Amino acid sequence: MIRSMRTLPLIGLAALFITGCGTMIKGDLLAVQSGTVMDFQIERSHGTGDMTAYNPETGEAFEGRYTGSYQGGGVAVTNSTGSFSGSSRDTSSGTMYRHSGNVSGSSTTFVPPSNATARGFLRGDQGTVITLYMDIRPGIMPKGHGEGVDQDGNRYQVQF
Repeated sequence: MIRSMRTLPLIGLAALFITGCGTMIKGDLLAVQSGTVMDFQIERSHGTGDMTAYNPETGEAFEGRYTGSYQGGGVAVTNSTGSFSGSSRDTSSGTMYRHSGNVSGSSTTFVPPSNATARGFLRGDQGTVITLYMDIRPGIMPKGHGEGVDQDGNRYQVQF
């Protein structure tokens, strides 16, 4: 028992390493009106994470957070039943046997989510605040795209 309690933190650390939570995914944030392409990063997570961006023309650095909700997927349960009957004969003794019975079973299948929608913000060190709306395809290497708008009505496109 003591040995298994010592390995529990190691298993948790390994799971975190394997899933890649906390790693940043690189992308682009396009300011539509000016055509400026900004460096963009979004944290790989299971629902909530950090985002950063940098505007090379103005020198404005952005930090923010997002929250996403999974769509699709879930758990599917399948139940089945059946019956059987038959007979056999022992030719050496002349005895006949009849067999009958019922069989039932069930299975549970997990279907991973197929999509996630997310909403977040980026706050710049020069006062710009961008609200982002994103669609994310979860997986080993998540992919996503979205749109945003700042407090002055300027539009943005994001891809990662």
